[in-house]
Amino acid sequence: MWRFVKLLLRLVGLALVALLAYSGYVIVDAISRTGPVVDSLMSPGCLPTPLDEFPEQWLDALVEIEDPAFLTHHGVDLRTPGAGERTITQYLAGQLYPSDFLPFMEELRVSLIAFFVLDPKVAKDVQLLIYVNCVELGEVSGAQVRGFAQAAEAYFEKQLPDLEDDEFLSLVAMLLDPSRYDPVDHPMENAVRVERIRSVLDGSYARTGRMDVRYYGEDE
Repeated sequence: MWRFVKLLLRLVGLALVALLAYSGYVIVDAISRTGPVVDSLMSPGCLPTPLDEFPEQWLDALVEIEDPAFLTHHGVDLRTPGAGERTITQYLAGQLYPSDFLPFMEELRVSLIAFFVLDPKVAKDVQLLIYVNCVELGEVSGAQVRGFAQAAEAYFEKQLPDLEDDEFLSLVAMLLDPSRYDPVDHPMENAVRVERIRSVLDGSYARTGRMDVRYYGEDE
């Protein structure tokens, strides 16, 4: 029995050492990549839609639905009702630092990058700027739609500033599941999702837990 306990302790110790080594590698690698990645994104023309093209209430709505504590958390949020599986910062960590190494540890990887690298080094307004230009918003004719400006053209044949408030919210509705809430292919599902988003924004619905992102009154 004692031999088994000692073996188990050794295995646990090795696992912890491996986990610490992996975490250190992820953080150091991300630090080395952050400067070039951000500089490339901030080069002229790379992020075509500035934040000032979004009315303030649109940005407020986007943050409230996708990452309610975005302005105050440090990249990871395990407590705020409606925070869901990933914050905006964690989403960016997955997009900007792609990796196929140990895919089953992806959530740990993006959380480490978000908390230790991306949030300390990249201002919140820059994170939001990258997000609104690069977030995935489904596919049209087999082509990936990225960013709200491209989505406005793809789904409504409009320039971003010409969208109605409900049309912008219909794009926000897509973020939960772009294929399920596609406003062209699934207009009814999208419309229901928009109404539920409105109930959160106007305060008539209170989210019940961190994973309450569909707003049906239950932790998911």
